[in-house]
Amino acid sequence: MKLVLFTSLLLLSIAVKSQNLKEIQRDNVIFILFEEGDLVSKQKGIAKELGSVHYSFYQKAEGDKAKRLLPYWFSFDEYETLEDAKMNKRNVSYRVHRSFMRKNKKIILTKKDLENLGELNVVRLFGYNKKNIFIIDKSEIKGNQVLIKEVKFIFTAYE
Repeated sequence: MKLVLFTSLLLLSIAVKSQNLKEIQRDNVIFILFEEGDLVSKQKGIAKELGSVHYSFYQKAEGDKAKRLLPYWFSFDEYETLEDAKMNKRNVSYRVHRSFMRKNKKIILTKKDLENLGELNVVRLFGYNKKNIFIIDKSEIKGNQVLIKEVKFIFTAYE
C-alpha cells in the first residue's frame, strides 16, 4: 500500500518542469536533498526510542561570523509512537536506485533552492500546504541505493 502511494505521488510530481514557487506549490510531493555542511546539520532527536532525526538549516549574513538557525527544520521519526516501536511499525522510507536522483533532479530541492525561495516562502510552502515531504540524506546513499524518508516540516512563528 505504501509503495502504491509513493509511486502514484511520484508520478504526479514528475510533471514539474522547473523549480519556481507556483509550480512547486501545485505539487503534492517535494523531495529535499540534504547534505551536511557548515550551514546545515543533522541531530538526533530527544526521543531516542523513536529514532528521531532533525535536519536543520542555518543562515549567515554577509560579513557575519555567527550563524543563525532558521525558524524551520525537517524531522524524521523511525516510529510514530512508542507503541509503534514495540510493534516494529516503521514510518515511511524507501530505498530506490541512484538513477532516481538523476531522472528527478527537477523535483528535488537543494539548500540553494530553499535559500532562493526565501525563509517566508519556505514556511508558506511547507507549513500551510498539505505536502508529502521526503528527504534524501546524501550521507545515507550507499552504493547505488538511495534512502528516501518521509519527514515532517516544523517551524516556529515570530511575534
